[in-house]
This record gives sequence, C-alpha cells and structure tokens, in this order.
Amino acid sequence: MTIAHRSLRELFQDIAEAATVDPVRHLVALTYEFDDQQLINLLTQRALDEAWEPRGFDLRQIARIAPVVIYDARNTRDGQLTPHFLELLAVHMPAYSCHHPKAVLVALGRAIHLVLGSMNLTRTGLFSNREVALHWRFDADTTADMPLLTELLTLLRTGHADVKSKPLKAALDAMQAQAHAWSEATRADGRQPTQRHHLIASGYGEPKPAIAGLDQLVSLWSRGGGKALREVLAVSPFFDLPSANATLAETLDTRLGVPERFTLITDETVVPQIMRRHLGGCGEPVLRVIPETISHAERARIARANDRVVDRPPFADLSLTRRLHAKLLALHDGDRTLVYAGSANLTRKAWLGANRELGVAWWHDGPWEKLVSDVAAGLSGGAANLAARLTSTPPEPASADEDYAELPGYPDFVHGVTLARNDDGALRFTVHADSPSALGKLADFDVNWAGEALRFDAQGLSQPLDEALVYARLLGGRHLRFSPRGQPDAVYWQPFRHDSALWAEREQHLYASAMDWLGDVLGLDRPLPADPNEADVDAELPPDTTGADHDPNSAKPDSAAAERATNPTVRMQAYLSLFARAERELLRRADQIGALPAVEREAAWQRQVATPLQTGARLVARDAADTPAARVFKLGELMLLAKAAATRAGGQTVPNLQDASLPALSPPLQEWLVQVTAEST
Repeated sequence: MTIAHRSLRELFQDIAEAATVDPVRHLVALTYEFDDQQLINLLTQRALDEAWEPRGFDLRQIARIAPVVIYDARNTRDGQLTPHFLELLAVHMPAYSCHHPKAVLVALGRAIHLVLGSMNLTRTGLFSNREVALHWRFDADTTADMPLLTELLTLLRTGHADVKSKPLKAALDAMQAQAHAWSEATRADGRQPTQRHHLIASGYGEPKPAIAGLDQLVSLWSRGGGKALREVLAVSPFFDLPSANATLAETLDTRLGVPERFTLITDETVVPQIMRRHLGGCGEPVLRVIPETISHAERARIARANDRVVDRPPFADLSLTRRLHAKLLALHDGDRTLVYAGSANLTRKAWLGANRELGVAWWHDGPWEKLVSDVAAGLSGGAANLAARLTSTPPEPASADEDYAELPGYPDFVHGVTLARNDDGALRFTVHADSPSALGKLADFDVNWAGEALRFDAQGLSQPLDEALVYARLLGGRHLRFSPRGQPDAVYWQPFRHDSALWAEREQHLYASAMDWLGDVLGLDRPLPADPNEADVDAELPPDTTGADHDPNSAKPDSAAAERATNPTVRMQAYLSLFARAERELLRRADQIGALPAVEREAAWQRQVATPLQTGARLVARDAADTPAARVFKLGELMLLAKAAATRAGGQTVPNLQDASLPALSPPLQEWLVQVTAEST
C-alpha cells in the first residue's frame, strides 16, 4: 500500500473539473453527518471550502441531478443552505447505534467516481481531521475493481429499499447500467473485470441480526489463504467502553488467534481512555501516539494542499488543530497482509453489526514493517512505544461511545416527515411514527417550520401551508424544528421529503414565471456572449431572488418598471424575443441528440428537450397575468417547437404538452388549441 498525501479538497476539485466537460448526472452520498455549506459546494461543483450561497440556476441544477444524501437522522442540523428537491434520507437507527458509513458516488455521463473512507461531509472531516480516503474512477477503459462498484450499488439498493426512494432508485439504476455496459465491453474484448478491493459492510440487513463486518473480514482472510495471525496494526480514535465484556481486540484473538504483536496508533489526547485490553492478549503491545503539536512536516503538507508557501506569514503562525479520525486495520500472517480502511472504529459495535459501517479490504504484499512505518509517518505518529502507560482500567472515563451522543428529549418516535398535496389540493406535512399511538407524543413538542408554528391532528397531518411561502423558501426551511416542551434549550431538527407527485413536478416550482424558465434555457444566470442582432431583453427578466435574498418581497421595483412589467404588449414582446432565442437553443440541442448513437438518444431527449418543454408549458398555463388568448398562443408555439425538435432529434416521441397545460384553459380555448395543433402537423 502506498501512502499518498492528497487533500480531499484537491480530490473533489478534480471531479468538479471533469464535470465541466462531462456533466454530473447523479450523486449519492453516505455520511454520518454533514455541513450544509460543504454539501451545497459539492452539489454545485465548487471548491469545498468556498463560502458560496447558491442562486436560482444552482438550485435548478441540483433539482435536475436529484442528488441523494443518506445520513444519521440524529445529526440533522438547521441547514440554512440546504435546498428543496434534494433527497435527504435520514436513517433512524436503534438507540446507542448510528448510521456511520462515509462514501460519495458521482456519476458523470462517461465515468463514475467513488470516494470511500473515514471522512464525513463536514468542514472538519474534509479539511481539519486526519482521515483516510480511497478514490476510484470507473469508465469504459477503466474496469478494474468494477465488482466493488456493483457490490456497493447492490448494498444501497437492498439496504435502503424500505424508504422507497425514486431518486435513489433512478441513480442506482443508471450507475448499474453504466457498470454493466462497461463490464460487458471488457468481456467482449476477451478480458474479465478484475477485483482487488472487496466491500466490507456491517450493520446492514433485515431481519436482524445484521451483517457483521468482522465475519466478512474473517471470511476474506480464510479465502485468501491467511495463515496464523502474527501481527495487527490498528488506527482508531474510538474504543470499546471499559464496561464491555470483551474488546474488539480480544474478539479478534478468539476468531483469528492471539498475535505476537499488536500496534495501535491513536491521538495522544485519548490515551487516558485506553486500557491494556484494547490491544488484546498479544505478547508485545505497541502504542504509538500522535502528539497534539503539529510537526513542521505536516504543516508543510497542509500548506501545499492549500496552494500556500509553507513559511509565508500568516500561515506559519496559524493555530492548527488536527484530530485523528482515520480508521484502519491490518492483519499480517508473516507473509501477507490483509488491510481494511473505512468508517469502522476499533470497537465491537462497529464490527459486529450494531452500527452501519462501510469500508474496503485488500491484500497487501509489501513488507510489514514498511507498512507500519508508512502509516505512522503518514499520520504523524511518534516512534516511541508508550504501551507501558496502559493500565488494566483507564484512569479517565471514555468519551462519547464512538460518534453516538445522548440527546435528551429527542423525538425518536418520528420516523419521517413528508410534504404532500392532499385531496383538497392543499400542501401539508405528514409525520410518520413507529406506531399510530406514538403520534400522540407530538403534543409534547413545539413544532415549527421556517417561523410558522405547526399543528398536527391525530393522524400526524399538519394544517394547510401557504403554497407561495413553501416555494419562496427554496433555501432554508428544509427541516422541521422540534423542541420538547419543558426543555426550552433542547432543539432537534427533522428533514422532510417531497412525496412522489411533488418530486415529479419539481421543475415547475423552481421558476417564478415562463420568462424565468426561458432565461434558464438560455443560461442567462451565466455570462453568455450577447447577440448584436437582437434587442437586449435581459433587462426584462425579473431579478433572481431565490439566492442571497430569501424574502420574495425584498425586491421592490419602482413604479415605472412595475407598470412596464404589467403592460401586456411589453410582456409579449419580451417573451417573444426570448422565445426566439430559446427556440434556436432547443433545436440546437435536438440536432446534437440526432447525431448521438441511437441507444443514447432517448435519455438525452428527455433530459435536454422534452422535460424543459413540459416545464415551460406548465409555467405558461399557470401564468395568471396573461390573458387566456396569450396563453393559447404561447402553448401553440411550444407545441410546434416540440414537434420540430422531435423530428430533428432522430424521430423522438413528441412530449405531450396538452395534459400539462390544457386544464388551465376554458373548454372552448382547449378545443381551439387542439384543432390548431392538429392542423399544424
């Protein structure tokens, strides 16, 4: 194993740069917790440490990708940057256990990236902690370890089948299809996809008992011809509690035999919490600690990772904190070494199935002493053996049991919240509980959403919500605030999911008007070269208030501008000018689709032309500022464009814009529009 020092910031930046020429199609992230800033930067392909607040264009791009974030429900925070139409799958684990895997899957059109290790999507996880991460890039020419990717996709499909998430299923289906096509092409060339790294998952599976990661590791040891265990190397910041009947090291002794030497690398600050039993019954215990003071060599690595000169002030004077968060386990039989890296700490909870964990294991053929030396040096561990400091019981109580923290008054009975349109047409929240009787516990909480107090009936259904207010909060307002009555300082957050009907129509809720939609088709949120042959109609576009300013009433146009904006002639002129440009853009896309291989056309057609046209039709139909005749005219233009584009895209199916838009028109106008459309063919 080669120890390479590479910042996660640099790694994700490389993926973002690849996405500029090969756009992101899907993203699935697994984490214990996340910071909304780092998550939004990842989703918008910006530098992970940038203080960026997304604008309207970013929110629409996120909604189209439909990213999925799977995390531990207890770690929901008041995410002021977390947008709507991001699929948050909050995993509700039993008490004293947690959802602990850390991995990111980014699917581009021609490649899939997998980053897996010990890091959460937090500022500390990405920039401050000492972490371990592995990166794979899969494509048509790079199919090594493709079985690892398919194992992970299968695990996600089965392990989260209970949430019935369409965005997750769509992402997994697309990545599975890519992986299958690449693997088949490899076999057609007379080669087989090779596998060096093997997935080690723990805590997944129903019914209980869940899969135990230790069972998988022991099985891999046996299948790989592992002999009597002689040496163990472990890197971990957390350990079994002193009250445990057995430590993980003692369990390893039972399963694989007592090693001659057990080397543990951890932070100096946690040594008072470690006892001799944490290293099992080995003949020679070795404890190597990482000092609190950061060495000059590590400061130099940090500086290079951040494009700084090492000794240039003020960097040289910065107070840096580096906490160990990496998790690694290596087993050596005298000849070969089985190495694990991932999310599992050196605890029975991590390895015997209580927590959900994720990692990979592989056989390493290099010298054992060099492996130990490289790992210690890579983590800035000291050379001295401090095992003599270990006692039979730790002099200080252990810190929080792994990453799990007690949360007094936490609403454990809540198993999810859904935003849906009910039979009466109103938007409401529905709280789902572990049993119908548990919904009565809602009375013990003050529940608030974005400043609005929520009231729930016996079925967990809230009062009707102001629809305009819901979609004005494309940022913030993403979680419900639960505060147990009698504990004013205790505040807990619960995310909500959009039901399938709202999710399917998400595009139309991301635009203020059809004009806003036309501007997005033309990329007017981004700098584009002006067309000198056309009037400058960009000024007619309403200001984008979906980003930095969340108050829909904050932009106050002057009276002249307001009058001009409501003038029907001016509105139509501005619309037609933009529509002419958007028409050329959509036909250009159609021509490009027509030139694609036949197997790729349908997906590209739906994504690049059909769905945008359907969104435009809905926006035109709902625009109350237009007369019915104006709406009929605009819908007719869209239908003609849809037919022309379908022909130029290689004979694609014309999207049905009538079902989306005609209900907004009176029956005579509907009949007339259908007739005009039929005659135009």
